[in-house]
Amino acid sequence: MLVAVSIVAHIVISLKECLKPRDNVAANTGRKLLKSKRNLNSAQSSGGGKYDGLRHGTLGAEAWQLLSLATRIMRISHQGLLYMLTGKSRKNRKTGKL
Repeated sequence: MLVAVSIVAHIVISLKECLKPRDNVAANTGRKLLKSKRNLNSAQSSGGGKYDGLRHGTLGAEAWQLLSLATRIMRISHQGLLYMLTGKSRKNRKTGKL
């Protein structure tokens, strides 16, 4: 306990014995600069590039068309709609017999 108190007292004394006065303006400027750099998200605020039109987790219309997902999803949703309207069993829906 006595050692910890003497270390803390030594730190306080060493701060008081500093020859240069505290420059609050420079400290505040540095703090603001650090905060502004911390808030930047370089991945989302890029200046421009090859993949600017792409968003994470989504496919564009051209990619859907190239992968022929649009027609497949429309067909699946149409089958699901028919299933809900007619009440046919899931087994019949899988075989295509509605």
